[in-house]
Amino acid sequence: MSEYPPHPREPLGALRIFLVVVGIATTLFSGGCSIYVLSDGFQAWPFTLAFGGAPFVLGLLVTWMALKLGRGPSPADRAAGGGPP
Repeated sequence: MSEYPPHPREPLGALRIFLVVVGIATTLFSGGCSIYVLSDGFQAWPFTLAFGGAPFVLGLLVTWMALKLGRGPSPADRAAGGGPP
């Protein structure tokens, strides 16, 4: 049988999980409302994108930052001497 490779990064902490949930909720609700308004025949699409697009992008940014920035190697990699110096 083959061994599973170690996780490439350490697991998410409670604060990061909270930020991911907030970011995804912001993205879904603001993006979903914008799509609903745009698909309903609303003619002022620049106005809709200005008020729905900014929170959508902010939610994506918060989600990306919580998942990617500042996470080090997995504990198994650190014990083996791997990862950044």
